[in-house]
Amino acid sequence: MKSKDQKFRSLCLSAAISACFGVTEPAMFGVNLPLKKPMIAVCIGGGLGGAIAGLSGVKAMAFAFPSVATLPVFFGEGFMMYLVSCGVSFVSAFIMALVFQRSGS
Repeated sequence: MKSKDQKFRSLCLSAAISACFGVTEPAMFGVNLPLKKPMIAVCIGGGLGGAIAGLSGVKAMAFAFPSVATLPVFFGEGFMMYLVSCGVSFVSAFIMALVFQRSGS
């Protein structure tokens, strides 16, 4: 969001779009790991969302890769809490990445 490098911004956008459909390697290896601090934010955000999902009893069918395309797998008991946990993960990781970026610059 804050980068002025147009090439890096386009890499980030394409990585974010592919991550929404379950292909996270471009985001992880192209953006998060080279910069380090976003990877820490993503891990913490994922942990928060996973804790919410686990404590609220969210269930899904086995062997489903989480993405926008597989959202119907999570329909049923606990679906709203699944959406809440995804939202918490996304928002908390985004905010922490911004905070970490400011503190390290």
